[in-house]
Amino acid sequence: MLKRGSGRIINIGSMAALIGDPHMAVYSAAKGAVHSFTRVLALEVGKTDVTVNAIAPYGTVPRDLATETSSGSRFNPDTGLFMQQATSGSEDRARFRRTAALGREFAFASEVAAAGVYLASEQAAFVTGQVLQIDGGVSLT
Repeated sequence: MLKRGSGRIINIGSMAALIGDPHMAVYSAAKGAVHSFTRVLALEVGKTDVTVNAIAPYGTVPRDLATETSSGSRFNPDTGLFMQQATSGSEDRARFRRTAALGREFAFASEVAAAGVYLASEQAAFVTGQVLQIDGGVSLT
């Protein structure tokens, strides 16, 4: 990209880095490092027309959990940590999840992918060093 004089780097961060998530301290800290790396790298390569951005979703699920998640996914309906918490009692769920301003708790994978398509496009040629939040308004509450 540096030799060519253009390119797009898109990192995957997380809203956990910006707001923290209970029981996910190490994950939140690691994603915070991704966000910082994104900003610093954008400064370092910006003069070469390489843009560097990150996408920060708040939980991402496929539209059909039953057929589109692996058994190791934290969103798997049978084995996933997030889904176990989501279906447990309301007290456990309240400690674990945040409330979004929109009517659902998670972004669909296709919505996160669309943000990546935008950041990779020529329409985003003047966007760099940004962390695009895809959180359904979780950061507003």
